[in-house]
Amino acid sequence: MADSEHIPAAAPPQTPIWNPALAYPDDIPNVLQEMLLTGSVGTLHRTAMAGAALGWRSGDTGMHGPLLALDMLSAAWESDPLNLMAAHHVVKLATHLGYGSSTLPCMLAEFLSRAEDEQPFSSAFLRKPSDEQLDILVQRLADNIFLPRSLDMAIRLSIAMGQKSRVLNLLSPAWPPSLQPIRLLILGRVHHFAGDHETASQHYRVADEYLEAAEAEASLAMCLYQLDHKDEAVSRLISVLHRRPWHVNLRLMLYDVIFRIHTRRAAIPNRVAVLLYSFNKAGELDATLKRVFDSELAGATVHILNNGSSDRTADICAAWLRRVGPDKLAVHSTPTNIGAPAARNWLLAMDEVRGCEFVAFLDDDAQPPKDWMRRLMAAQELYPEAGAWGCRVHDAGMTPFTQSVDLQPRPTYGEPTEYPEVSDLHLQGLNPGYFQYIRPALSVTGCCHLFPRKSFDIVGGFDLRYSPSQLDDFDLDLRLAEQDTPPVYQGHLGVGHLKRTGVLSETDSKSASNSRGNEKKLHGKYAGERWQNIRRTMISILRADLEEKSERLADLLKS
Repeated sequence: MADSEHIPAAAPPQTPIWNPALAYPDDIPNVLQEMLLTGSVGTLHRTAMAGAALGWRSGDTGMHGPLLALDMLSAAWESDPLNLMAAHHVVKLATHLGYGSSTLPCMLAEFLSRAEDEQPFSSAFLRKPSDEQLDILVQRLADNIFLPRSLDMAIRLSIAMGQKSRVLNLLSPAWPPSLQPIRLLILGRVHHFAGDHETASQHYRVADEYLEAAEAEASLAMCLYQLDHKDEAVSRLISVLHRRPWHVNLRLMLYDVIFRIHTRRAAIPNRVAVLLYSFNKAGELDATLKRVFDSELAGATVHILNNGSSDRTADICAAWLRRVGPDKLAVHSTPTNIGAPAARNWLLAMDEVRGCEFVAFLDDDAQPPKDWMRRLMAAQELYPEAGAWGCRVHDAGMTPFTQSVDLQPRPTYGEPTEYPEVSDLHLQGLNPGYFQYIRPALSVTGCCHLFPRKSFDIVGGFDLRYSPSQLDDFDLDLRLAEQDTPPVYQGHLGVGHLKRTGVLSETDSKSASNSRGNEKKLHGKYAGERWQNIRRTMISILRADLEEKSERLADLLKS
């Protein structure tokens, strides 16, 4: 690659903090262990983990904790290379520990000296249409590329809008020689998130060579897997875990790849009902039903509740009933919108559904892939005692923009939580593929999930207090966790959601107010010891799951 001639000498190889065969040493602080059980990605989460690691004084020199903290801060920057605060943290701790003259801190110090610390975007700017925002940012960056906040936003917008060439044009001129690896890392991420895995892998290879950035090698592994270079991808994942044995997300991903879990699909039983309800979203419902009936359903029957719609929903339902027939589709209706919890309970109470072994709920704007049901059934085979099985949800057509993954108890970060809060690691940056694994979760998204019908006999239906919508599915998941049968997350099933989040989302103030109100109801219902018991149960389940998988990987990961 021509850019490589402008790159400085490489940094020395890194040494792992502990034996990679271990998920974590027994003597790490409890707060750090709980953070790791939640996951190992996200800029803010990694920064918080680094703070907890500083208190770990293991080893002859007592330096394991500070060195682990430095590695976690480095990882936080590598996954978010335009984050000035992350870069500052690396330089500050490296200097304090006597490593300020090594390659990465020196490079970041120069980057910080050139970059402008911009103010947050104004509300007036954020109210502008996305295309106008991108125009403004591109013009601004054409004059000065070292505007990290603007460049990061431009990258997100250009990818979301399918206009990656606009930001690639800005990054095409060479940077100063000592900063070329940073530019290549950024270029790799742009191509990766835009789906060009071949070009991304080329940039990642060079960035890792000169930055010694394990994050670049991890991203390279994910690109290689997409390019069907599976042997090298697995070898790279193993290499990253030797460099960063604390990387729980990669450990879970590697386990599923090694034991072929990521390819598993299971047979669909005959007694399965697929349940949807819809209110005034005829266009989205039509698109969802097309995806559903194009998918593998075997003998499953689809039930739609037209929840008091006044648009063309009735016509759409009637057209699909004529198209597929009453053996595959049943259409029901209510005279008025009864809200999400009541609609779900209404569907569950039907005799045709009560006799089913499994029921699946789908949002009326979900875009499931062809094998969605078989993927969920594979998770059911692996974790048959679970109370539900859910999936990874992303903006439709844009997998890096993740909406929901395995929602775990939010780490305390040193402060006890009095009511249910879930992790937000998937919202702390674009996702290169770090959530593709199967494991138990406190909660899974209500957009697309599968239940054993008996779950509702054990914990009851959806709580009507959360009408018209929001948090009724989370409340049910909490009750499942109380029974030691929490949901299981199937991260190898990605479902697109037509309702977008992030840079292209639209804010609905009425919906936001309803969500805040229901959040208060949820907090009141579970506050105190009830939540603490659920939290302890989940930590125990996550610990057992991770340790069992680490034991099975031990021979592969021995130093």
